[in-house]
Amino acid sequence: MPPNATPVNATVFACGNPPMAAEEHAVMARAFAEERMMKNTQVNAEIPTVNVYFQVLASSEKPEDGWVADDLLQKQMDVLNDNFNKHGIKFQLAKTIRTINETWARGQDINFMASQLRMGSYSDLNIYLHLNLTGGAAGVCTIPVPVNGAGTYNFDGCQILTSSLPDDAPYTGLNDGKAGVHEVGHWFGLFHTFENGCNSPGDYVDDTPSEALPPGRGCEIRNSCPGQPGNDPIHNHMSYTGSDCHTEFTLGQQIRMHNQWAVYRAGR
Repeated sequence: MPPNATPVNATVFACGNPPMAAEEHAVMARAFAEERMMKNTQVNAEIPTVNVYFQVLASSEKPEDGWVADDLLQKQMDVLNDNFNKHGIKFQLAKTIRTINETWARGQDINFMASQLRMGSYSDLNIYLHLNLTGGAAGVCTIPVPVNGAGTYNFDGCQILTSSLPDDAPYTGLNDGKAGVHEVGHWFGLFHTFENGCNSPGDYVDDTPSEALPPGRGCEIRNSCPGQPGNDPIHNHMSYTGSDCHTEFTLGQQIRMHNQWAVYRAGR
């Protein structure tokens, strides 16, 4: 998880996941080469229904202080299932844990928070709900890595703003639940579509066209990498266009998520 910083309210979609480090590039390059070799068989490992633990962090039992009602959490579950079910991934609510702690609600001291609160195994998804997050992000999430002791488990999970949950208010640029879809995509091993910008190998998925960093917010068709095939994947959940633009994962991303599950999370 990223280091603590002064939290800022996010009013549009933004993700706190940084570009890949050199060692992550090395791991993904190997995985990418292996997946290229398996294209003819289209390996698509089965993923059992994923248990979700909602961790609500609030400063009081008032909605304005981060206390989230069960019906709003169910709406977020519905958004996750609506967008992942078509790719062979299903979620079920395992438990909701509510903790009153203003420091954690404000997105601070999150490493200690996760070490105290995380539940389940490495194949279980913990979603932490905060009033604020580092640097104005709407969310941030870990990617699958080889399990190496308790720390791998403790710091695994996704953090999203309570203001990104899907509610019945007019669309604010964030409150449609899509920030959660984007972050859970990371949890399954996907990177931003603009990873590496216009340079190969991009996000290590063949069927997501290259996209320069950073993309614009609107949903208009564009090609920020002239001379390379395809327009920017503005409708992809792993892009940075507004969340109202996000409607899809590609087949390549689906295969990546299933393979990453089989290698890193299944049975752990």
